[in-house]
Amino acid sequence: MRKAVLLLYFAVVFVAVSCTPSGVEETSVITEAYVPCNGDLIFLTTDESEFSDAIATATAQTDELQFVHVAVIAVDDGVASVIEATAKHGVSETPYYEYIKPLRRENRGVAAVIKRITEDIPMELSVQRVKECLGQGYNWTFMPTPGKKYCSELVYECFLRPDGSHIFTARPMNFLDPNGNMPAFWTNIFSALGLDVPQGQPGTNPNDMSKEPCLREVYRY
Repeated sequence: MRKAVLLLYFAVVFVAVSCTPSGVEETSVITEAYVPCNGDLIFLTTDESEFSDAIATATAQTDELQFVHVAVIAVDDGVASVIEATAKHGVSETPYYEYIKPLRRENRGVAAVIKRITEDIPMELSVQRVKECLGQGYNWTFMPTPGKKYCSELVYECFLRPDGSHIFTARPMNFLDPNGNMPAFWTNIFSALGLDVPQGQPGTNPNDMSKEPCLREVYRY
């Protein structure tokens, strides 16, 4: 009986620490039922800000969840953090436990979904690219701009195959609401920048990115 219990214990531990595809170096730390791993992506649902509402309106589909933000989980020497590009702070880093505190509030439905890249890519190198973007500003133009990134652009540009190709897909961007109208939120922003809204230009968004075939869901908050 004791031997059976010990075998079960070690089996559970093995499953808990196995968090990366074959051939990719494991770097993880256990927290609750989720094991944060280098390169995991955390997709957030709306935070009820005007910016998030504008993104949700432009990218919403008929699925169960709508995502308005994506961030990267990094783990160094057993310590997890979240790296993201936000309008307020640009590309910045937050300790993982601090980041998830507001996601654990009760009675608010699903606040975030964590997904793991299943494609065998140089994960350490990809996350290093993300770290090298720390301190960059937020890319309000949503067009390639040196030294600036928006949230899904940070992921798109940093997670690459060994040959340098992107594992995620750029698609024509949409800023229109479901009725085909351009919300004042976007016209005001791009008018202030002296630019046209880049409707139809290639880009990325969290909602589309979350559906990429190279991802699988591993946890929900």
